[in-house]
Amino acid sequence: GNLDILEDAAGYWLHLNEGSDLVGEGLSWGFHNCENPPETSGTLSKENESLLIPEEYKVVQSTEQAFYMLKNVEGIENGDIITAYCNYQLVGSAYWENEHASVPIMGKDDSDHTYGYCATNEIPNFKLIKANGFNEIDLYGDIPEFTNLGIYTIDKLETGKDIQHPSDWS
Repeated sequence: GNLDILEDAAGYWLHLNEGSDLVGEGLSWGFHNCENPPETSGTLSKENESLLIPEEYKVVQSTEQAFYMLKNVEGIENGDIITAYCNYQLVGSAYWENEHASVPIMGKDDSDHTYGYCATNEIPNFKLIKANGFNEIDLYGDIPEFTNLGIYTIDKLETGKDIQHPSDWS
């Protein structure tokens, strides 16, 4: 996840029930009481369940990836989702939390499941998904080209391009 600050003697705890996978039942985590995590019921707590990316915005992991740190996105609010696409293929997604998002972008590797993912020097396209799920808004800005293991900061993304309209025509 995104870690904003480090606190002395604080951290995360993760519990995975034996025989479970990381998706679905059997996974629980927390941010408090790391020295003695609470007993788990084997399912996600309601608090942590809301942090899961919806199924339609999940991305298959790749061995090639870069991280795009977004700071200022026009029209965004906590709970909205940022998605990224290359070649019309979903390659990344993350929730907007407290004035930022860190979007992992997957790249094309040698496996079949990464067909259409970002190749070196391709520029991903970002979209804003409002929390109500009804709006998918294209985002524009100065977006760096994808490079494996790249870490980029994008200071500003806007919802519209400045379009030059002719003042006269004939």
